[in-house]
Amino acid sequence: MARENHRMPGASCPACGQGARARRVGKVSLTYREIYYECRDELGCGHVFVAGLTAVRTVRPSVREIPIHPLPVTEWRKGHANDDAPAPDPNVSALKA
Repeated sequence: MARENHRMPGASCPACGQGARARRVGKVSLTYREIYYECRDELGCGHVFVAGLTAVRTVRPSVREIPIHPLPVTEWRKGHANDDAPAPDPNVSALKA
């Protein structure tokens, strides 16, 4: 079976600002992953750090009647980037009545 080539989000080293490469991904929960990065400047910096990747909101609901883990619903804004809105209030119900 062929291995899928998953592209990891880019990151910069918080210690020196150089690019960092993803080395490993660990599943913590259904909606959260930890990505282990290492600085590309291995000799000058060598920093290894962990970044979190989490699902934060829904822009198109699932067709499933009851999702396993409901997320807050936001509107899809046609013609705009949909990841620049402020995070919704976590105290508001994720499901619309």
